[in-house]
Amino acid sequence: MSGEPDFELVLEQLRRRDEEAATQVFMRFAQQLIKLAANHLDSRVRQKVDAEDVVQSVFRTAFSRLGKGQFELENWDSLWGLLTRITVRKCGKWADYYHTRARNLNREVSPPQGESELNNGWEFIDREPSPSEAAILAETLERVIHGLDFREQQIATLILEGVPVPEITTRIGCTQSKVYRVMKMIRNRLERWHGENGN
Repeated sequence: MSGEPDFELVLEQLRRRDEEAATQVFMRFAQQLIKLAANHLDSRVRQKVDAEDVVQSVFRTAFSRLGKGQFELENWDSLWGLLTRITVRKCGKWADYYHTRARNLNREVSPPQGESELNNGWEFIDREPSPSEAAILAETLERVIHGLDFREQQIATLILEGVPVPEITTRIGCTQSKVYRVMKMIRNRLERWHGENGN
């Protein structure tokens, strides 16, 4: 088959932990795997675990184990089969995690706003910025969202606008964990830039 040599080349690159090959495989399968994960996570578990998070974990596991030479794969179909098995198993583990050891998702509530990450270092000024502040904000926003995908850029923009986390999840259609992950990413970037400027 004409596709076999191409697959063998990509597989060899994956075993050498080549980033471009990993990106190629991710782009080929990610959206299908996200749909698969969403179908295997019930609505209550999806409040806690984003299908995208599951798929990111699937690729980390698959690439790590391929790098260790743990799988014998023949073609793209066998790679797809491997990724789907890992996805379904990870979804099952999350379901087990939340449905065992007396965890009841129906009884869980969000922490009070003062105790959540929402107010942990995120304070917003209720006034119009000065021209210089607006320029600094625009530059900061551009640096913060650089390299993020479209959905993460939307989340980051809403975070910096001071939109509450529950409202962001409703607008974007994502989990709170996704918002907090982007929030943490922004905080880390800002702290790093703060340190680089010697402040």
